[in-house]
Amino acid sequence: MLKNYLEEILQSTGVNKHQTHIEDEMIAFGKAGLKYIADAIKTIAHDGINEKYTITVKLDGAPAIISGYLPADTVTSNGVSMKKGDFFVGTKSVFNATPKIAPTPDATEALYGGPLGEILKMCHQYLPAVVKSGIYQGDLMYAKIGERGPETKEIDGQMFYTFKPNTIIYAVPVDSDYGKAITASKMGIVMHTKYEGESLEKIMPSFNVSESNFNKSLNVWLTDAKRKTVGAGHLLNSEEATRIEGMANYLFGAIAKISDKFFKILKESFKPSDALMIFINSRIKNGVDKIIDDPKVFLNEFKDWLTIRGEKEIEDAKSNKGKANKAAILQENLDLVNNNEFEFIQFLKIYKVILKAKSQIIRALNDSTQGMQSFLQTENGIQKTNPEGYCIVNIDNKISKFVDRLEFSKANFNTGSFRKK
Repeated sequence: MLKNYLEEILQSTGVNKHQTHIEDEMIAFGKAGLKYIADAIKTIAHDGINEKYTITVKLDGAPAIISGYLPADTVTSNGVSMKKGDFFVGTKSVFNATPKIAPTPDATEALYGGPLGEILKMCHQYLPAVVKSGIYQGDLMYAKIGERGPETKEIDGQMFYTFKPNTIIYAVPVDSDYGKAITASKMGIVMHTKYEGESLEKIMPSFNVSESNFNKSLNVWLTDAKRKTVGAGHLLNSEEATRIEGMANYLFGAIAKISDKFFKILKESFKPSDALMIFINSRIKNGVDKIIDDPKVFLNEFKDWLTIRGEKEIEDAKSNKGKANKAAILQENLDLVNNNEFEFIQFLKIYKVILKAKSQIIRALNDSTQGMQSFLQTENGIQKTNPEGYCIVNIDNKISKFVDRLEFSKANFNTGSFRKK
């Protein structure tokens, strides 16, 4: 799922960098976060996606493939010395203390073994022709080996190539440009992350990856994760753009409505410090219809949640001193809400506008034309589904999750439709 997708990328390199939903940027970064949100929304509404912001789509491929050229001499997990510039292929275990890589296709297959080893051998054979330089991570969509190859299937009267790397079935029209490339290829991969640094231990991820970074090869159908057909005039009609731009202007005006002190309280003073985010996530997991409807009602429910949580911690404390400490924390949390009620209400009104703007943009993204369609196998047959989610990446390589959290929760937390990788 999207959360795992982001965390796997970052944690596999040892990068301690928390990625937030775009609406939570102002919880994490205060006024600077709110300004970033407003600017991103206004850019999408006014210009579409340009060089300043990119929207990427999460595709449910597996396994994660990391490949490229070593930035420094390296001793591998099985004791092989590889030189700077040597090509390698692996999974996220590439970033182990001693990387799990090998210098040749056959050695890579032997190192990983089984069906995964066969897939990585194929990647080692064909990816050097497309990866020009550097290190990239992608999700394998299909490999014409065993049962991982694409199938030809009729859906709603149209012929598609379909492949199911994980949970979602992806379909590409046979007679499309994508379909023709798939016919000729041996494997398909979506590249979404680039790594740069002087060694495997010190590399850092970036997310502005484009198909133009790679050579073309008949053997590899390769695409990037950028949302296709997104651009000026392609995503929102004039009425939608005007409405969302109005919301962005409201957000710019709202920056002055909340003090820096309140944002600091929100980020640092509660115990735990991310109490508000935990509460929001708990509401989503419990299947609420709206994350925020009436701000005053939401705030009262937040206090009730703090109380229930605090009383449970008091009950679980082993000593009288521990119980007293937990009771003091509970009272401090409740005082923070009661003493800052006005700014809390203003904050929640702003948060609600962000959610509304984001929801309308996601709806437009889901409705816009794309080369690869997604389906789920259900008891009633194959049914069209939306992508797992989106990310928005700015020119400074800042990445934020751009997801319909309520819809995603119904699919993921409640029914388990999206299997963790």
